[in-house]
Amino acid sequence: MEGLVGVLALLVWLLLAGFVGWLAKGFGRSALGWFILAVLFTPFVTVIFLVVAGDTPDFARREAAADDAIGDVECNQCGAPVNWATHEGVHSPERKPWMFICDQCGAEIQPET
Repeated sequence: MEGLVGVLALLVWLLLAGFVGWLAKGFGRSALGWFILAVLFTPFVTVIFLVVAGDTPDFARREAAADDAIGDVECNQCGAPVNWATHEGVHSPERKPWMFICDQCGAEIQPET
């Protein structure tokens, strides 16, 4: 019975360390490096250090650039500015929330994928 508890504890420890690695990737940091730190130390302490460390400066810049890239576009018909991130310049009919209508000319706008 004690062996089973030990195996389960090790499995939970590794799963929590895996979660720290996954979380680290979201911060733009090395998933493997933070996983190893979480295995060697405790996942609970390691996740606190990860949150305090935050995003890498390069990762934060790339995220901001990606947000800017998908944000501002123009209406196909009238050229009015449209921001997909904030939905400025477009509205959706109440019964058709998937449809985007230009606020300026009333044309249907398809988001670029």
